[in-house]
Amino acid sequence: MRRITAVNIFIGIFVAAIPLNSGKSADTNMLEALNQEISSIVDEALPSIVVVEADFPITNEDGTAFTATGTGIVISEKHIVTSCSLIKGKQNFKIITHDKKVREASVVGLDHLRRIAILEVTPGDLNPIPSGDVNKLRPGNYLVIIGNSPDILVASTVGTFNGFEEYQGKLKILVNLTPGFSGGAVVNISGELVGILTEKSPEFIGIGASSFKDLGKVTGSGGRKSQLRASDRQNYQIKLPSPNAVSAKPVDEVLAVLEQIRETGEIKYGFLGISSREVKKSIPNVVSTRLLKVKSVANDSPAEIAGIKPGDFIILYNGKDITRYNQLYYYVKTTPPGDTAAITILRDDSLQTVDVEIGEAIQGLPVAEVPLQLSTISELGTQGADSPPDPDAIKNRGYGKARQEEIDARIEELKTQMRKIQEELKRLTEDME
Repeated sequence: MRRITAVNIFIGIFVAAIPLNSGKSADTNMLEALNQEISSIVDEALPSIVVVEADFPITNEDGTAFTATGTGIVISEKHIVTSCSLIKGKQNFKIITHDKKVREASVVGLDHLRRIAILEVTPGDLNPIPSGDVNKLRPGNYLVIIGNSPDILVASTVGTFNGFEEYQGKLKILVNLTPGFSGGAVVNISGELVGILTEKSPEFIGIGASSFKDLGKVTGSGGRKSQLRASDRQNYQIKLPSPNAVSAKPVDEVLAVLEQIRETGEIKYGFLGISSREVKKSIPNVVSTRLLKVKSVANDSPAEIAGIKPGDFIILYNGKDITRYNQLYYYVKTTPPGDTAAITILRDDSLQTVDVEIGEAIQGLPVAEVPLQLSTISELGTQGADSPPDPDAIKNRGYGKARQEEIDARIEELKTQMRKIQEELKRLTEDME
């Protein structure tokens, strides 16, 4: 496979810039080299990009189906990855290859947690795209995004890599997209797949106001100055979304799901067996540190076997900083059952690392019906999207009580937050009057 590397580009640009007719000519050659490189990346990726069609379970008056359309990426000779939202609740799946051939496909994996779906076609004669090393990406790197757009079978655009999202390790990308790119391919300058677009996930920018009360004063109401406490500034940080920022799942996670399907025929999720809550704890040389405190540990769970105890603080999970419960939830759930995770805990102001063999989440509530922001590592199960909750799945396992306590505690936290917001709104209204 032919590939122009970044080094080749700069060498070519340097040679092109050696005295020609004018400075304008040199600039033209630079743009031509860039155009050729992007076109080459798209051309080589096109055989691995397909259109995915899925019918809604309702029809028009004439009996024809409503059809949703999105993008799929060929990751093996018979497997295609696409966005979970395109597949969920649909039927009669088809793909259209780059040479406009229509193939029927079946769903072999629906991962609500990672928000991806895996389709399969037979015979397996597709052209898989090569995968790249996500860890080699650096902020500012150019990425080519390939997907569908209205009235265009396959469209492409160029964006820049802005780093990794803090809580789930997603790729943050600055790019302007049109509808239809869901499930699209994120390709590096070597033509390798590094990510899959699964959702519009905007980044945020601050506007200089620290609370609802402060916001009213910034806009001119009252005209008074105030000094808010640091805790107030953190609790009421006001941010606005940046519309051109999107996120993508790293290709490593997609390949891990594909490997599970190949080995077991299904997608399995990890289980740790703790309930936890977010707290702030002062640590020497660190100011206002947010930590995750273990509230309870389920009997005979992987956490208990490894020696994790109530009162411990979770600091790292496989080397990744842990500051929020939905962050730990995601990392544990996406660890294949049977794998060993290194968990660093803080106990009695002393750090220690324990190796935990992650268990398998029992089949209970569908992950899709459990908002991540309301969940911690618990006994939540992983049935398919259309499977009803199975209360008997967690009976006699010792996990139900711990989860109920966790939910009750979270509800109280939310009530407290709502009361604080209502108080701020009341103060703001009084100031404006």
